[in-house]
Amino acid sequence: MKKSLGFLIGCLAAFLAGASVAQEAGGYIVHEWGYFVENSGRDALEIAATMPDEVPNYRTWSAGQPRIGGGPSWARGGGAAVSMGTEPYLYFYSDTSFQASVKVEFPGGAPVFWWPVAILSEGALEWKNFRVFPRNSNQALHEWGDLAVDRLGLARARDVAASPIKVGNVYDKYLFYEGTMSTETILRRRVSWDGLHLENVSGRDLLDLLVFWPGSDRPLQLARLGAGDETVVPADKTGDRAFTSEDLAGFLEKAGLYADEARAMAASVWETKFLETPGTKVVYRIPKETYDGIYPLTIDPAPAETARVGLVLSFDLDHAIDETLRKMGGTYLRRGDIRETLTAQLREIIGSRIENLEPLTDGMKKALALDDERMRGLARLVAKDFTDEAKRASEIEDLIAKGFDTKVPRAERLPILERLVARFRPYLYAGCELTPAMKELMGRRRRPEEMEGTLAVPPGLLR
Repeated sequence: MKKSLGFLIGCLAAFLAGASVAQEAGGYIVHEWGYFVENSGRDALEIAATMPDEVPNYRTWSAGQPRIGGGPSWARGGGAAVSMGTEPYLYFYSDTSFQASVKVEFPGGAPVFWWPVAILSEGALEWKNFRVFPRNSNQALHEWGDLAVDRLGLARARDVAASPIKVGNVYDKYLFYEGTMSTETILRRRVSWDGLHLENVSGRDLLDLLVFWPGSDRPLQLARLGAGDETVVPADKTGDRAFTSEDLAGFLEKAGLYADEARAMAASVWETKFLETPGTKVVYRIPKETYDGIYPLTIDPAPAETARVGLVLSFDLDHAIDETLRKMGGTYLRRGDIRETLTAQLREIIGSRIENLEPLTDGMKKALALDDERMRGLARLVAKDFTDEAKRASEIEDLIAKGFDTKVPRAERLPILERLVARFRPYLYAGCELTPAMKELMGRRRRPEEMEGTLAVPPGLLR
């Protein structure tokens, strides 16, 4: 009898082990959603300082300060775009119970806060050997004790049919993290006199693009923008109807999220009130491969399917500049080195706009008033220096005719073109009406070989 009982126990153990092996072979699904914010004026240090103590963050769990940086994301050096990755939630869907480990890396950035408690090691977050329960399990989830956590959406994100998990002594429905990221620019955007230029400088398609002009909730929609492609959204051209949170949820469900996940993500994006942010907003979806490059993810055992849906909320530089100018009077930006770095970045941005005869936003015009010698030099370039608009228009048209007269040797035309640009800049930035000849000039400026040597900002101003 004992032998028979031992045999049965052995068979049962083998069966359970077989079930565990089947699970480890990939019999479960992982879904993740998150959005990234560009040019928002948000600052990782300030956000972390206002987080509830209940949520772990780098201040309490890091032996040293990670590379979060100083100043707003748009003002960081190099060719990389440093942004906040906001509210990525990682969900598990399993019919059996098993243990898993997850590692999220932040190349070029750093984790700012996360939930539940994780191991912070060399700029990466690790949740090791936590328990995943069958999705129909009824576990008592962690009770949030701080209203600020509810405002972050941590409670709302539980309204999904995912498997409960147990990390340490904490039960919840997801792994959550937020951090900075550093990646090469994905979508290059610039406002010109003819509209908004969008150029996909990444190596992959961008999907479901929405362009919201200031004050409008009716976006112009583009299904995709191919890798390397550029398009121009005509000034003030809008869609046919208002875009709602339900519309966004529909986009996200088609992108691979379950319906309840899509609703949670759409509600989270909508609560940012991004439509109320000044300036032009562009929202677009990045493919999973791009998401994987921004936040590399390792899961053990590997799931049968992993869906990662990421949106980018891209704001006008104007909003970020306004926020920076406001903060320059605060304690955080009183450090001379940070102020000088920000001022230099502002000079570079504004100088580039002036050099290329691109529009200046209201925020950039405010920045021209900063107490900085080189910024005052840029301000002089665009300051109105005439009283008679008609007389100045006639003078500019005469210079256009002489400067582009191909019968005159190029060497003799260059000084004329230099005078033309010097006269035209203040006329253009004063908002004066453009004549047909001036509009043609704005078209010529897109052909650099015709304007070579004439558009440069005076040497030394941007150094």
